[in-house]
Amino acid sequence: MGIISKAMIEKWVLPHLTIGTRGFDTTVPLTEIVECIFHRLKTGCQWRELPTKQFFTDKVLGWNSVFYYYNLSCVV
Repeated sequence: MGIISKAMIEKWVLPHLTIGTRGFDTTVPLTEIVECIFHRLKTGCQWRELPTKQFFTDKVLGWNSVFYYYNLSCVV
């Protein structure tokens, strides 16, 4: 469905992301969030136009939640 598979995201992307010790825990898997961010970066669509329903299985996040995680990764 996405640009790269969830298995490749788990193997090549997630080990390089920092996981905070404080704050709240994510309610959805990080692989689905990363998939959604990759779709946004590939297509160049606006954040509000992001089709989040097709990327999340259990709980669907809004575009602003995905943007929040994107900003967390860019702060370094």
